[in-house]
Amino acid sequence: MEPQIKEKLSTRLASLKTSLSKEYELLDLRFYGGYMASAIFEKKGMKHRVDIYYSPVRDAYTLLIDKNAGPETAVEIKSAWEGSESSRNTRRASSGYKAYIDGSFSDGIVSFGAVILKGDNIVEELSGVVNDNDFKGSRQVGGELLAAMKVAKWCIDHGISEIDIFYDYDGIKKWANKEWKARKELTRRYSRFINESGLKIRWHKVKSHTGDKWNEHADRLAKSAKRKPKKEV
Repeated sequence: MEPQIKEKLSTRLASLKTSLSKEYELLDLRFYGGYMASAIFEKKGMKHRVDIYYSPVRDAYTLLIDKNAGPETAVEIKSAWEGSESSRNTRRASSGYKAYIDGSFSDGIVSFGAVILKGDNIVEELSGVVNDNDFKGSRQVGGELLAAMKVAKWCIDHGISEIDIFYDYDGIKKWANKEWKARKELTRRYSRFINESGLKIRWHKVKSHTGDKWNEHADRLAKSAKRKPKKEV
């Protein structure tokens, strides 16, 4: 295993350990192959194994929990993993380019909004009314998909090679990463555009309408767009 991969896996496991309650004690840590680490945690005399796989291509980690772990333990480990992953992503996105996107449907009008930031400074705001029938047919989902595509195009036009995109609808990431099969022309167009863009996109899901500053900002841009219609090609 390459030293830098081993360091990445060690750091990720340390982050998971920090996020777990103090009841969990790390007993053993081993590395396998080129991209896998395995750890044994003990809680109240019970041992639980977790495996972490690292993908250099996606710069992403996958967690597998021992199938013999009880439901409560599995939930605790998964929650700690998701919490530490969120913190990791936030730190990584804090100084680079990031975008928050949203779509809106109201009074028969579909619109989109996106705010692009560098660090905590607004670089660009994108918004408009959606006139493409493929996108209009999916209402606010179509608006959010178009917002992601507009952000990708902005990056290409400005020579930006990677960006963190924050979204609230699962399909934004899953159609792009082909976790969901693109069955409609809309989703096929979206998946093709994102994958052919050449961008390195790190996706982050946020819950809508929970007070997230920039998610709410993108939502306002989308909703205000219908009051100042912009034609979309």
